[in-house]
Amino acid sequence: MALYVLAQPVFMPSLNLGGLRVIAADLVYPAAAVLLLMAVRPRWDPLFLPLAGWLAAMAVSALLSTEPRRSAFKLATEIYLLSIPVAVVQLVRGEAALKRLLQAWLAAAAGVAALGLFALGLFFLAPDHWLLDYLLNPKGTLPPGPYPRFNLSFTHPAMLGLYMSVSILLLLGCARAGWMPRRLAWPLLALMLLAAAFSLTPGLGGLFLALGLWTWLSQRGKRPWPARAGLAAGAVAALVALGATMLTPFLHPTAPFLIQIPGLGTVAPSARLMFWIDAVRTFLAHPLTGQGLGTDPVSVLYQNPSGGRAVWHDAHETWLSVAAQAGIIGLLAFGWLTVHVLRRLAVRPWPTEGIGAVRTALALAWLQAWLWQGLVGSFEDARCLWLLLGLALAAFRLPEEEGG
Repeated sequence: MALYVLAQPVFMPSLNLGGLRVIAADLVYPAAAVLLLMAVRPRWDPLFLPLAGWLAAMAVSALLSTEPRRSAFKLATEIYLLSIPVAVVQLVRGEAALKRLLQAWLAAAAGVAALGLFALGLFFLAPDHWLLDYLLNPKGTLPPGPYPRFNLSFTHPAMLGLYMSVSILLLLGCARAGWMPRRLAWPLLALMLLAAAFSLTPGLGGLFLALGLWTWLSQRGKRPWPARAGLAAGAVAALVALGATMLTPFLHPTAPFLIQIPGLGTVAPSARLMFWIDAVRTFLAHPLTGQGLGTDPVSVLYQNPSGGRAVWHDAHETWLSVAAQAGIIGLLAFGWLTVHVLRRLAVRPWPTEGIGAVRTALALAWLQAWLWQGLVGSFEDARCLWLLLGLALAAFRLPEEEGG
């Protein structure tokens, strides 16, 4: 399983199987799962009920899909994703197992961060180098200019930002617990922040919020005013990042309408706002079970600031993506799963010392990634989030087992 964790950020090279991108981690997982089943005795976890509910909702959506064959294949991939937290909960039965997996995560994230430093140096010293075609992403909906936007080992910046935001919080927790030497933690933190920053994705608002919460939790007893200031700064930065995703001063010709704002002038709906509106239309056309699992939740023509036009099919919002594909039934099941995890992660104080710091970091990482970043990205199928879910619940389960 540690090898599976190490392979998480390796998205290139990859295979295309029925429209699904198969990466290194997917090739490692079957062997890891078989070895796991041979090594441990299965145990029950309350998580399995909402997971089964979410799987049932997706199965109904696939059965009634407008594209049955596409949905059937997608359902098979969803079973794989849902098995990840199940496997992790089965495996992590003590601090040693949790520590091993988190150290593997941080080792992989350190490699990505080092690749970011390399890409930044290459961008300024050899801007025409062929490697930059793989390490950098076109600006997309961002304005053109002489600045890099990282992909690194991922296929798009949003996944890089998501992965690095989770990794930064895990680094903070492991450093506090003594699972990572602090002399290594600070330079690694700087590299991770650099890699995350140059993903230039609005999902980083979730990282700002989580860092503000971490500052407040870790400093409120010793330095209450700086703790409150850190929390306020994180919240404001997160809200600004979220607000910036909705409107743009770029009056692109594909905008369905324009908005006059007193004092600011005319603005247009951003690409994301256009995607959200179209996802709502899809949901309203198929409200009960959705259009079908794995179908395109949106189809929006957008002209970016560089002049390029493309039709986009990603809703760029987790809940709207679920609603468009699986309807009300899917939303209820996905909501049940989310509420279940929230209740289990919020049942006790969140310390920032010792093993408690690891649990707190895992909880904050999941909250900012699943809930906040899910507002600006469709991450319901992100492998690393299902892995994170299993790690978080396993970590919060450890004190109960040790007490028992």
